[in-house]
Amino acid sequence: MKITFFGTSHGKPEPHRRCSCTMITLENGNRYFVDMGSSPIDDMVSRGIPLNSVKAVWITHMHGDHTNGLLQLVELSEWAFPDTVSTVLLPEQSGIDALLAWNAATREDGGSPDRIVFGTVHEGVTYEDDSLRVTAFATQHCLPLASYAFLVEGDGKRVLFTGDLNGANPEKDFPVQCAQEQPLDLAICEAVHFDPMRYIPIFRACQLRRVILNHYASYRLSSICELIKAAVPLRVSLATDDLEVTV
Repeated sequence: MKITFFGTSHGKPEPHRRCSCTMITLENGNRYFVDMGSSPIDDMVSRGIPLNSVKAVWITHMHGDHTNGLLQLVELSEWAFPDTVSTVLLPEQSGIDALLAWNAATREDGGSPDRIVFGTVHEGVTYEDDSLRVTAFATQHCLPLASYAFLVEGDGKRVLFTGDLNGANPEKDFPVQCAQEQPLDLAICEAVHFDPMRYIPIFRACQLRRVILNHYASYRLSSICELIKAAVPLRVSLATDDLEVTV
């Protein structure tokens, strides 16, 4: 399993950093996205990555820095890349309705996209195909709207994407249950909504092989450096745009 970070920034872009967008590539060539706050399509075309290799997109929550890139995916799948067939799962039906309305507004025939299967995320196993399984854990980042963390299992690996957590109480919002009985090969953790040092007791309660901090702001860097030192011997590092990591 390979993880590519197309965007690692928080609510607003920073120099040389776009908003949250992460691609998963399996050994069989299937690709998936967790969040699409920035559009990855230009990068995929430049790298020669076929869009029809993207099997699904899962959105952790509806904030724009996690969803804005979906507009281009939906539009281009209709005419520029007609062999693209993907599943897009959003946490709110209203998000699906908005995407369909926008797509209709940009089409001469006013129709709806017919090459994307839309659905809503739900707790438990929310997506599964022959190569991969995704389990969703409800979080409290943006109540009353839904938000989720995702456990992705494929190629014999277990990777957690925390999504955005509740800034007032990340210790109770982090889905530690998925990292207690079995170790996680990688945890990709947000680091903007609270002091990253608050991860220390969370990490100690989990079986973790590696942590990558994602979705962070530059003003958190000093605390992130402190966390990296305090977490030793656990390997904790920082994601940057276009970073590729093999799990």
